[in-house]
Amino acid sequence: PHMNMSGGIFSLQFNTNACLLKGFEERIFAGAANAAVVICAFQEYDLAPVIMMPQQPTLLLSTEESAEPCPLQREAYMRYRETEGEELDSVRLAAIKNAIGESFELVADVAMGETAGMIKLAEGDKKKLEWYGHIRLIIFARPDLPAGATLCDSRDNGDLYSCVIPCGDKASGNDTREGAALDEPDSAYPKGLSPDKGAVCVYFPTAKLLVISAHLHGTNKPKPESEFNIIRERQLRRIGQGATWLVKEYQPTSLSEDGKEEEEVVNQITSAAELKCSMILCGDLNFRVESEFITPEDKDKGGNDFKFVEPLASSESPLVLSDLMENNDLFYKLLRNPEDEKPPILVRSRDAVAETVCKQRIIVPPTFTFTQDAPYPRKYKNKRTPSWPDRIVFRDLNYFFEEAGVSNRGVDFFTGSADNARVRPKVASLRYCQSLREVVCSDHEAVVAYFDFDSEHGSGAMSGFWGAFDDAFGQVTGSVGQTMGDTMGLMSCQGITS
Repeated sequence: PHMNMSGGIFSLQFNTNACLLKGFEERIFAGAANAAVVICAFQEYDLAPVIMMPQQPTLLLSTEESAEPCPLQREAYMRYRETEGEELDSVRLAAIKNAIGESFELVADVAMGETAGMIKLAEGDKKKLEWYGHIRLIIFARPDLPAGATLCDSRDNGDLYSCVIPCGDKASGNDTREGAALDEPDSAYPKGLSPDKGAVCVYFPTAKLLVISAHLHGTNKPKPESEFNIIRERQLRRIGQGATWLVKEYQPTSLSEDGKEEEEVVNQITSAAELKCSMILCGDLNFRVESEFITPEDKDKGGNDFKFVEPLASSESPLVLSDLMENNDLFYKLLRNPEDEKPPILVRSRDAVAETVCKQRIIVPPTFTFTQDAPYPRKYKNKRTPSWPDRIVFRDLNYFFEEAGVSNRGVDFFTGSADNARVRPKVASLRYCQSLREVVCSDHEAVVAYFDFDSEHGSGAMSGFWGAFDDAFGQVTGSVGQTMGDTMGLMSCQGITS
C-alpha cells in the first residue's frame, strides 16, 4: 500500500501464549519500514522489562465509576521467578529492533503480570495454576521523522507517563514454597486485581497520544458468551476509567493565560469518551464469534457452535467473512450499540479489524484458536469456536499527527508544491490492517495495522486529484467534484482503487 514517507504508526497486536517469537521478527515487522512509530502490544508475553520506561508506572485501583492511584508496590502487579532474565530480554528487544531498523529508539516499555510457567499446587490438589506471562507494551520511535521525533522528545523531557490497571482474578504463582495454599497472603492478589487481565497504558501529554495494551477475561467453559461478555465489558469500563485518570492527571495546561479555562475543561472530563487525545488500544479483548441460537451443549468441544462457525471462518470469500463478523462477532455488535451503552473507552472508537473485514472487504480470517507451531496453513482447533479476539481500536488520531507537525499539510497535485496547495486538509487514516497467518508460533495470529495521514477522500493520487478538481472548477462544479470525490473515496475503502 501507498505510504506517506513522513512516517506513520505501525501497530502490532499479539498474544504470544508464552512463546518465543522464534525467528518470526522479520515477518512480523516487515510493514514497519516506513513507520515513524512502532507499537508492540503483547499479552501472555513470557518476559517483562527489568527496568520500566517510564520508571514509575502508577498502579490504579480502577472501578467502573472511577480510578485512583495507590502507593506503588511492584509486587502488587509484577512478580518474578528465577527464570526471569535481564540478558534474555535484552536479546529479545535487540531482535525486534534489528527487524524494524536501527534508526528506531526505545521510548516506552511497561508491563504487568508474572513469569510464564505451570505451578504445582498443594499436594493432593489435581489442579495446576498456569501463568502465561505478562501484558506488555513496547514503543519505538524514529527521531529523524517528525512523528517519531515528537515521542523521542517526550521521552527525553520526561513528558510521558504510564499506569497499570489490573482487572483479573488469578492467584499468584510466585510463591514457590512447597505445598503453599492459594489463599495464603503471599500467593493472593486483592479480589479483582490480579495482573493477568487488565491493561498497561502509556500517555504522551504534549503529543496527545494514549497507547494501551489490554487483555480481557477468557474462558474454556462450555457456556454461552453472554455470561462472560458482562465481565469483559466491566473490565473495559475499568480500563476506560483508568485511562481517564491518566490523561486528566497529566493534561497540558496551555489554553489560557490564567489557566482557568483549561482547568474547567479538565474538570469536565468524566470518561474516556471525552478525552481530547489520540488513542490506540491493542488487545486480546476475548470477545468471540457465536452462532445466534446457542445452548450450553452447543458450546462443547467441537459442538454445534464450532461446526457452524468453522467453515465460515475458513472461507476465502471476503463476503462470507464480512457477513460472519457483522452477524456473529460480539465485539462488532458492542461497537455498533448506542453510545450510552458502550464502555467509555470505546465511545467514538473505530476497530481496524472490523473496518478491514466489513468495509474494505479484505480477508482477515478469525485469528484464534490454532495449534501452536503447526505448519502453515493451520486449521482451527475444535477446542474453541474460531473468533477475532485480537483487535486494534483507535480514535481521534488527528490530535497526534497535528502535534507532530505532519497533518494538515497540503501538497499541490499538479506541481508537488506546498505553496497554495489545491488539496483538502490531510487527516489521519487507517492505511491497512492484516493478520500474519504465516506466523505460527502462538495459538493466536498476530495482527498489524498501519496509520498515517492522507487527504479527506480516499488515498494516494486519486484523492489529490479530486481536491484539485474542486479548486480548478470553482464553486459551481465543486459540488460535483465533492460527490465524485466521495464516490472515489468509497471505492478506495472497498479496495477498488489504491
